[in-house]
Amino acid sequence: MHYQNYAILPLVYIAEIASRQGYDLYGLKVDGKDLHMAVDFLLEFMQGKKVSSAVYRRQDQSFIFKRRELNWMEPYNNRFPNERIRKLLSHSRPIAHNWSGGSSTIYFFDFKEPAPQTDVKAFLKSLREPE
Repeated sequence: MHYQNYAILPLVYIAEIASRQGYDLYGLKVDGKDLHMAVDFLLEFMQGKKVSSAVYRRQDQSFIFKRRELNWMEPYNNRFPNERIRKLLSHSRPIAHNWSGGSSTIYFFDFKEPAPQTDVKAFLKSLREPE
């Protein structure tokens, strides 16, 4: 699942760059699959749900608590508001990642959103609450 998260980062930024040039890569489907499915698959895992029988080994969840690892969530959430992502971001901001151009929070943060949470236990509990 760590690699799923790692792979989504450049895909989101490629889709963002393409959108600025008039191409909708977010809407592109290949064999009935799209980037939104990859995001949903990862978010299901992050919420503690068993995502697939194909994921048979225990998965490392430490990436969820490394701010830079969630860098793709800022542009994705800005374009497609998502409560699960909002909860993750509220605990993780500000987010910066050298490989994707620096601070995605500065570029994509909607300042109308609530201030970040600081209670880690409440944050973890909120991830598992239904939307």
